[in-house]
Amino acid sequence: MSFDAGMILKDGIVILPELLLFGFAFLILIVGAILPKESRKSLGWLSFFGTILIIPTVMRYLLQLEGAAGSPVLFGDVAVDALAFFFKLIFLVGA
Repeated sequence: MSFDAGMILKDGIVILPELLLFGFAFLILIVGAILPKESRKSLGWLSFFGTILIIPTVMRYLLQLEGAAGSPVLFGDVAVDALAFFFKLIFLVGA
């Protein structure tokens, strides 16, 4: 098996919701470490809007994969099907 950057980028777009969620969490941690304790009330709103912004990406993939069979991506490490994106949506709405 050889390294194919094109395949990793093509398959990596499938984990875009997780990457965006990680990016927002990292941003909140950095901003929380920099701001004084009195100014940290805005972090809750930042996390709320970050979660709301990620929901459309999950919905896009969920609607795109409706009725399609699951397929492995990223060398078989991640399974992509509508059920996976449905539970990602449930997690984001619950958060």
